[in-house]
Amino acid sequence: MTKRYLSTVAMTMTMAMAATLGLSGCGGGAGGSSAASSSGASGEYVVERTTNEGVETVRSVSGSRWGGEARLVEELAIGEESGDEPYLFGSVTAAWVSGDRIYVVDAQAPAVRAYDAEGAFLFRVGRTGEGPGEYSRPMGLAIASDGRVFVTDLAGARLNVYDADGKPIEDRSLGSPQSAIGLQLGYDDEIFTRIIDLPANTNRIQIGNVRMGMQQVGPEGLTGEPIFPPPIEFSPPMVKFSVMGNEMEMPLVPYAPSYQWAMAPGGEMIAGVSENYRFEIHRPDGATTIVEKAWEPVAITPGEAAFRARLAGEQIRRMVADFEVDTALVPDAKAAFTTFRPDRSRRVWVVRQGPGRRDPDCTEVDGGAGLTIMLSREGGGTVSTDSGSAADPEDFPDGCWTDTWLFDVFDLASGELLGTVPAPEDGFTAPLFVDGDTVLASITDEAGTVRLKKYRLTIDGTGSN
Repeated sequence: MTKRYLSTVAMTMTMAMAATLGLSGCGGGAGGSSAASSSGASGEYVVERTTNEGVETVRSVSGSRWGGEARLVEELAIGEESGDEPYLFGSVTAAWVSGDRIYVVDAQAPAVRAYDAEGAFLFRVGRTGEGPGEYSRPMGLAIASDGRVFVTDLAGARLNVYDADGKPIEDRSLGSPQSAIGLQLGYDDEIFTRIIDLPANTNRIQIGNVRMGMQQVGPEGLTGEPIFPPPIEFSPPMVKFSVMGNEMEMPLVPYAPSYQWAMAPGGEMIAGVSENYRFEIHRPDGATTIVEKAWEPVAITPGEAAFRARLAGEQIRRMVADFEVDTALVPDAKAAFTTFRPDRSRRVWVVRQGPGRRDPDCTEVDGGAGLTIMLSREGGGTVSTDSGSAADPEDFPDGCWTDTWLFDVFDLASGELLGTVPAPEDGFTAPLFVDGDTVLASITDEAGTVRLKKYRLTIDGTGSN
């Protein structure tokens, strides 16, 4: 039996969390009721288009529009193992490039800082505290076209607005922490925040399934109706356990398929279940495009399965000492994708896991800073943090594993595959910000040093850089 599954929030969330290359336009056939094929500049790209009851399906069969090899070339690194405070990062949750400035949110410090194009510290945006223009748990970040800086404060349950020099302008109440998780800035500077909608019959949630969506933030706070991603029939694998006599279940199975969604700056809602390489693009005008891609599932080795199952149960073992995730529940192959990252250039980066490899330094065992959100239906909530390792490397006598990462980039207008970008280095799991060929990501090295890095997206063999 399937159920209408939207999204899941756990009690503890671990926070690690050429202008447009001239290649983001539409391409391929004009659609129709029968399949069509088109070739990109390389002569190797094959895409099939079908239309059924007004919904177009675009399937990338082979090759890509870019044709050449896509790479991320490092241009700048901000952050040091030791030194001045502005260069010591703890948990980077958001970053943004605006003109010749780079803005970074460090939720652990906590601080929002601005740097110049060479990585030199310029100023701090706002300051720590609970008063006007202050924050104690910054999370989301967006920079408007006029230079205004938007920052969500999870603990304060509000949106802080600053001028281009980091001076406070106003605060907008978001009602509760579950409405201050992240931001999306529309191309017209409309600002949206990610919200958690609790079940009507639930007074308090620590662990459970909840509905997530986006809602616009106006001068007086949340405005308009929430925008929810489309429901997709899917039953995720769950693990049951008991805490103080209460029966609970959570989607803790490593590499299992899941429902994923994201809202793009143009208002497109992207959603899909990763048991197959298939996702939907729902456009503001009501049109829908289904995107599919031919892919080879990535096998999971027995060592990976054992390591991930042990690691997946670490948080629960804090409450239930003998809790384990059964390795037999781990699938034979990794899910088609893990998440969607829309960029500022009308594209979506589909994040997927490649083959695993041995990790002698057990870099993924260190959980860093943890964040616990206590939610209530009445709109209240508390936020607390804990630090230290999520697990001890000695708990993994058979060794640790880590994933390699790949990013399939699709054009939102046409649904066509532009190309695949491999992670440029260890520790790169997903971009924080992408606009044209500019990519920002938070990287943690083997020594635990966190850096904000800037990369340039280059395409070999196409004449575009």
